[in-house]
Amino acid sequence: MKKIKKIVATLLTATMVFNLGMTVAFAGTDDQYLVQPVILGGEITEEIISKADPYIDLGQNGLFEISNYDDLSQVLTVTEIELVEEQISNINIELRNSINASDIENVSVNESSKLVTIYAKDTEDVLMATSRKEGVNKIEWRWFGIRMYFSKSVVNHILNAGVAAGATYIGIQFPGVGTAIASAISAYLITEFGTQHISRAIYVDVGLKLPDLLDPGFVGIRGFGFQ
Repeated sequence: MKKIKKIVATLLTATMVFNLGMTVAFAGTDDQYLVQPVILGGEITEEIISKADPYIDLGQNGLFEISNYDDLSQVLTVTEIELVEEQISNINIELRNSINASDIENVSVNESSKLVTIYAKDTEDVLMATSRKEGVNKIEWRWFGIRMYFSKSVVNHILNAGVAAGATYIGIQFPGVGTAIASAISAYLITEFGTQHISRAIYVDVGLKLPDLLDPGFVGIRGFGFQ
């Protein structure tokens, strides 16, 4: 817990300097993260991710970083390294905002696995993490992608609420989530399942590219799977 508090404190300080007011976005990936890279419209591929992964760490500050540029340059071109840097930058922006908006006890950092897990705001949801029937509400962050989990109850709440109310509910469960991402997920689930009752918990894969001066950015749902 002390380690997590230290990381959160570091991120809070860094965000005051780094946060550019970008819309916070969330995304998800499958168990086989390498199958579906997160950046849409870019040139990053499964091969690039696989080659780069050994040279990227989850630093003590709780953010992702390239650990060895010299070795990485032996397996990737300059252009490919730039794509990896962009991906890490985008993920770190989102990760900062997600941690800052979450309760410390709901944040888990595993440096050895290069994984940050953030559970939903409702503590009851955290306790339900071990319930295979109900499922769990959490976000798993890796440098190359994010997987967003929804329990059975949350999925059915979204389906019954409609797109706008469903997006609001996602924002309540996951403080800091951007309207664009929440709306995209809510709309996708309703389009995919309608108003039928879902008896399984799911996860949703989302692709994202943060906006800059020349690119407005966009959100794309990549698919879903059952927990």
